[in-house]
Amino acid sequence: MAMTQQLDKPIARKTEMLNEQEEKQKHMALFQCRQKIKEKNLDMQLVECDFKVDSKVITFYFTAEKRIDFRELVKELAGIYRKRIILRQIGARDRSKMLDGIGVCGRRLCCSSWITDFKTVTMQAAREQHLAANPARLTGVCGRLKCCLMYERDFYNEATKKFPQLAKPVETEKGRGFIDSIDVIKETVSVRYDNSNREDFALEHFKSFSYNCSKNCHAKPANPQDSL
Repeated sequence: MAMTQQLDKPIARKTEMLNEQEEKQKHMALFQCRQKIKEKNLDMQLVECDFKVDSKVITFYFTAEKRIDFRELVKELAGIYRKRIILRQIGARDRSKMLDGIGVCGRRLCCSSWITDFKTVTMQAAREQHLAANPARLTGVCGRLKCCLMYERDFYNEATKKFPQLAKPVETEKGRGFIDSIDVIKETVSVRYDNSNREDFALEHFKSFSYNCSKNCHAKPANPQDSL
């Protein structure tokens, strides 16, 4: 056992030195590539590179708004490293996944920690959750709509079935109005009256004419007028 531990220490040290060497050469490769991009005035942002000392290939990852002609850049980098050079264009979400970071929630980015494939995120997901169309609140560090908008979408779609339908007329003790907004988390309903005043009610207040269909046919909600 003691002999095995003694043998493991040199191996571990050698592996550590190799990793340090690869990391240094990787940073140097990124630096040289950025310099070449700047010299050639290419409209692209270098993100990361896959560099292995014992590999015959170096892969550089970059983002760009449009197609880039980087043939001359590849030739010069191949001449420097005597290896096959691959330049691979990636999207904004892939960039965040590679660079890692912390989201506004205070946790590590989902794309870096556990997401393996990116699903399409649309504004419809935000509308279904009754979120304000505020780009600063809806976009992630990648500049695209937050992936987490899709996590609670099914929950909101199910929860909103308990609420009155937006813009439908209702009548309260203060008069006639219409459903202006709902809050799924607080389970409240906001009514706007004809005089533009607003009043918030607990969801329970509208249970008597909920839009849930008795036969589970949510496609065509009942009209609250029938319950007035």
